[in-house]
Parts: sequence; C-alpha cells; structure tokens
Amino acid sequence: MKTTRTLWPFLVLLALLSGTAPAQEMRVLTEVSPPYNYIQDDRITGSSTEIVREILRRHQEPDNIQVLPWARGYKLLQTRPHVALFSTTRTPEREDQFHWIGPLFKVHFGFYARRDSGLQLDSLEDAKQVGAIATYKDDVKEQLLIRMGFTNLDSSKSPANNLKKLINGRVDLWLFDNVGMTDLARQQNIDPAALEINGVRRHFESRLVADSETQAVAIVRDITVRFNAAAEREKLEERLRRAQKMEAIGMLAGGVAHDLNNVLSGLVSYPEILLMDLPADHPFRRPILTIQKSGEKAAHIVQDLLTLARRGVPVAEVVNLNQLIREFLNSPELEKLRSYYDDFDIRLELEDELLNTVGSPIHLAKTIMNLVSNAVEALTGGGTIAIATENRYVDRPLRGYDDIAPGDYVVMTVADNGAGISPEDIDCILEPFYTKKVMGRSGTGLGMAVVWGTVKDHRGYIEVESKVARGTRVTVYLPASRRRTAEQAAAKSIEQSRGHGETILVVDDIPEQLEIASQILERLGYRVATAASGLDALAYLEKHAVALVILDMIMDPGIDGLETYRRIKAIYPDQKAVIASGYSETARVHEAQSLGAGAYIKKPYLLEKIGMAVRAELDR
Repeated sequence: MKTTRTLWPFLVLLALLSGTAPAQEMRVLTEVSPPYNYIQDDRITGSSTEIVREILRRHQEPDNIQVLPWARGYKLLQTRPHVALFSTTRTPEREDQFHWIGPLFKVHFGFYARRDSGLQLDSLEDAKQVGAIATYKDDVKEQLLIRMGFTNLDSSKSPANNLKKLINGRVDLWLFDNVGMTDLARQQNIDPAALEINGVRRHFESRLVADSETQAVAIVRDITVRFNAAAEREKLEERLRRAQKMEAIGMLAGGVAHDLNNVLSGLVSYPEILLMDLPADHPFRRPILTIQKSGEKAAHIVQDLLTLARRGVPVAEVVNLNQLIREFLNSPELEKLRSYYDDFDIRLELEDELLNTVGSPIHLAKTIMNLVSNAVEALTGGGTIAIATENRYVDRPLRGYDDIAPGDYVVMTVADNGAGISPEDIDCILEPFYTKKVMGRSGTGLGMAVVWGTVKDHRGYIEVESKVARGTRVTVYLPASRRRTAEQAAAKSIEQSRGHGETILVVDDIPEQLEIASQILERLGYRVATAASGLDALAYLEKHAVALVILDMIMDPGIDGLETYRRIKAIYPDQKAVIASGYSETARVHEAQSLGAGAYIKKPYLLEKIGMAVRAELDR
C-alpha cells in the first residue's frame, strides 16, 4: 500500500538518435530493473528490453544492449555521442537535452514502508519528517524530491539494496514503482503485502503540460478524493454484480430443485418398496439397488441446489464446529475420499474453548466436507490439510472476499499446500458449476457454491486466499453464540472464579464489549464500572478506588491500553490490571505485562477465561 502514488504519464526510450541510421554503431545502455529489464540465462531481457530490441532490428542496428548502473549510464549519455539509454522519465529539465523515442509504458511511483513500522503519512510534508528515504541515485524521482526540499534521502545505485535497507530497518521509506517493487520483493522472498504504510493513502498525479510553444512544466496535484471514490465505486459495483448473479442463479436452482424433487420421489421410494418383497437372491435385486442409490445421489444434488437457492437451512440449533470437525474425521465421507486420495494428512489446530454458533448441523457439516474435499483434490503428490478454529473478535470492519462487520465470530480455516488457484480463477470459484475437478469423482461443481450459500444463510462471511504452487486458504466467519449445546450444559463449575463484591473497572471503546464484560463479571459476583476510553478511565480513578482494571489494548481515538496503563502506574503504582485484545498477543501486550499487568485475555470474552484471569490477578 502506497501513501504517495505518483502517476507518471510515460517512461521513454532516451537517445541521441536521428531519423536514419547513424554511420557509427549505436551503443545502447540499460539497467537491471525487473520486470522491465533483467538478466535471464546471462542475457538481458524484460518488457522494455524486448521493445528496444525490436526497434534496433527495424533500424538494422546490432543487438548490443549493455547493462550498467543507472548513474553511470546517464553520465555516458550526457557526455558521449551515439549513446542510447532506456528507460527513464521525460521531465522539463531533460526535454531539450535528448532526442526522445517512446513512450514504453506507464507506472505508478510511491513510498513503501514495512507494515510493522507504525508510520502514518497523510502528505508529502509528513515524508520530510522521517529519518531516511531510500532513493535511486540520479533517478528522476530522487531529483524531484530534492527540488521539493527533501533533505532526508539515502541514495543508492541499486534498487535491490534499497529494499534490503528497508527490510533491515536502515531506512524508514523506499521510493519506487509499483510493478518493480512487487518483482524485487518476490526475488528477495518477501511478501509484497509486508511493505505497507498504515493510515490514510494519498495519491498524487503528475502531468507534463505545455506552458508555451517552447516550454513545458510539471503540475502535481492531490487526487486522493477522486482516486479513492472511483476505486470504492468500482468495488461496490463489482460486489453488486456478483451478488445479483448469485441470487439469479439461486432462483433458477430453486425452481429446478422443486421440479426434480417431485420426479425423484418415485425413484427413491418405489425401489425401497420393491426390495421389501424380493428375496435376497432375486436377479432384479441388484439393478433395483442401483436405481435406488442413483436416486439417492440425485436427491443429494437437489439438496445442494436448494442450499444454493438459499432455501435449505430450516434448522437453528446450537452447534459447535470443533465437534462437527471431529465427527467428519470419523465419517464415511472421509473414508471415501481416502480411497481416491490416500496420500494426505490432516492437521488440527482447534481452539480449546471455542464458542458455538447457531444453525444447521447438517449444512455446516457438509461445508466442512466440501472444503476438505477441495483441499485434498488440490494436492499434487500428497500433502497436508490444516483445519483450525478460533474465537475472533472483529472490532473494525474487515475487507476480503466479503465485507466482515464488527462482532464476535467463530472462525474456521481450511488450508492446503497444493497447486493453488490462478488470479483469473479466484473470483469465479464460488460460482455454481465452475470447476476444474475430475467429473464423476469430484461431484457436480456445486461444492464451493453450496459453501457460499450455507455461509450466507448463517449470516456469515467467507474469504479465499491463494497463491499458485503454494496453496489455498479458505476462512469462514460465523456469528458466535454463548448459548450452550446440550453436552456443554453440564460443564464444569466455575465457583472458584467467583468474586466477593470487588469493584472491577472495564475500559473499552466498543459499547457492546463493555456490556458483555459487565454482564459476565456481575454474574460472577463483582461490582462493575465502565469507561469508554483511556482518559475516561484516568478520570474515574481520580475519584474512585477499584480492585482491578481490565484494559482493552486497541482503543481509537485517544490513548491505547498500554499508554493508559503507563499513566495509571505513574499515579497508582499498586493498581492491578489485566489486558484484553481482539488480536493475537503482541509486543505491546508483553510490554504492559512487564510494567506489572497480569494475564492477557483474548477477545471475545468467555466466562471461564475472564473469570479465572480476574480471580488469579486479585489473589496474586
């Protein structure tokens, strides 16, 4: 994600070329800058290089492209005749120095930072305040920043060295183009998504325009609002198109399923009646059994169509996903899958105190089966399927394949290390009948569409992530429920976690979380006070003494849990506290604990966990 993205209209072939071939042989220079120019099999290639090769061929020039560092090539271009250099940016300062041939392509430039840097840039002025910015020596982007008054530039002759500096923490920002960044990052075995600036993204447009017949000027303007609005509108339109298509297919599927059910009733019922009257050795018994099994298979397909039509989840029971997963591991469906694909392992990472959800056990069990089947079939030569569950509190909307609203969720992931899904296929995999599986062995092509229908019927969300040759991860979010299954109703007593009227101050910026924590603690026998921010908590403690403070680590706006605890400890050194967060345990959690905080509670709040953590800290 780029905080500053500069759109340069063109990159060009820069050369001292005339309209005819020169008498002296042309020296053609370039740099290593993937994917435009890179070395493969000891030969320079890439998108720009191949275009230039074609130009040289048509001018009957020899293919003698030489690779040099950019600064050296640019100096030779300025001082030697019969030199051509590609690619570079056309600017007003360079306009009259060279003969321009092009353009070659268009790219976007921007600032990149490590995702964990904590940097927030809202403007170019903010970038002037960081410690160091990695730039490419004598590059036009570096020259532009110098003209704009930047004094914190760390110049290098190699883009790859600049990336290493950023990853190793030697610079704060790296100025580079979007396409080249991705390629360089992957060459260094770095996920491009790890290079990200938190905060508001700002976009700038740079245009070269004529000020008169002889002069040109560069105009830079902020287009953040226009850029973001257009991007958001495009996303919403695409989401609407997808939803409309799925709903239309669902209506069609529902109509077909209704008619098929009427036809199949005879195929499923009458064989059973006939078999009751036939002796075991009757010659018709085997064909009738075949008819019966075929009818049952067809009935299952009809049920899939009903699920796709969003008409197939009439049951609303309290369901525990861990239990369904364990039942699937001992099911005939998994045994059948192993008869086709025997070279795979299933690894479980199930949360011990997983919350429940409410819905149809049959449909959720089939969702697990479909996801595991897809994962197994994606393996080439065997592999591992990882099934994981966890409680997850989403305190800010998340955007993936679906928009995920804030709230408490039961999250299940099914991941494989198989072939992965290509970018052109990933947006289609939830559509009915879209499949690249072996028909007959792998079903109808409805599997993932049925998963989508089931998840939607349960008011949940689904996210699909995949990389070719590295595997696929499907994440399902289902609304969490604190209702208990029949088996859980007889759960262990929590008498040891009960309070004795002690006052607990709960600090959280989400009202729903304050209410949930308050209800749990009051049922356990505690008195509860609440604060919606760190500053409110400090104000409350000025007038009231409390036995314990429960601090949410992430609070916005204002000071977070760590800073709140620092200020509390400065005034009340003996104040007891526990830390809560919807994220995994972080360095800030450990820092708070080093200051004296007790246990870390992962949201969503569970009665047993919050009770035991509070009791343990009070008794410490």
